[in-house]
Amino acid sequence: MTTTLVFDIETIPDVEGLRKLHGLGKEVPDRDVADMAFQLRRQVTGNDFLQLHLQHVVVISCALRERDSFKVWSLGDAGEDAGSFTGRFLVLARNSFSLAALTAGLAALLALLLGFAARDGHKLPRLASRVVGLGYAVPGSVIAVGVLIPVTRLDHLLAGLWQQMTGANPGLILTGGIAALVYAYLARFLAIALQTVEAGLGRITPSMESAARSLGSGPGETLRRVHLPLMRGSLLTAALLVFVDVMKELPATLVMRPFNFDTLATQTYTLAADERLAEASGAALAIVAVGLLPIILLARQIAAGRSEVSSC
Repeated sequence: MTTTLVFDIETIPDVEGLRKLHGLGKEVPDRDVADMAFQLRRQVTGNDFLQLHLQHVVVISCALRERDSFKVWSLGDAGEDAGSFTGRFLVLARNSFSLAALTAGLAALLALLLGFAARDGHKLPRLASRVVGLGYAVPGSVIAVGVLIPVTRLDHLLAGLWQQMTGANPGLILTGGIAALVYAYLARFLAIALQTVEAGLGRITPSMESAARSLGSGPGETLRRVHLPLMRGSLLTAALLVFVDVMKELPATLVMRPFNFDTLATQTYTLAADERLAEASGAALAIVAVGLLPIILLARQIAAGRSEVSSC
């Protein structure tokens, strides 16, 4: 067996140096300072790796494998609390589920409105439906960069107007929260929900709409009393598909996430990149488990549809 010698260097951000570089006071927590540096670096290079002069070396490890022996030497202490994934799992799961649920609900609602308006004969919703379909064909990192530039400019414009009216600086209104991130998700995954909703709308015959209109129902009432009850399954399927895609989305989340905001996908990527596979496995398995939900639901719907056909 070939003798192998491996070195590993673990670093942490130089928080004090980052404070001086960006003019931040002691009132800003260390974690927020580091997260701000990571996000600024992502906007420039697309990754979290800070320049070497902005890092502190905390651990230097050496592993030697020779024949049947394996030895490890370490200098320093990385600290279990700072990088422990187990203690943050519930927070990461809450962030991921809240983002996925919010985006899934908005996507299903927008898809229903677009699909119904296009079915009603309006040209603009039909054009919008075709444009929406392009989002799923574009990589998430490209979507994130394309969204980040105009949203950042709008953010600065809103902050300037708010400061002129009130005299207070509100900070980053859109990119400082999850609004820009949800917008990027919708730009990427709305096509999935729209296709599912359009398939559900296709099963509703025009005679049903004509009957509702002949009874004096307007477009809104027709949508509420005719379409919604018949499309509950399609809307649920659309929301679930978007939910799963948001849960596992990584490139857009890495670029657009606000300071001090991690999800299961980003944490899995970070830990796997550091070769901490045991800690990353919990989040990875949670994402896989969530991905099984639409498969189970679709299988039950297919089985129910076959039983209805056979009974007829």
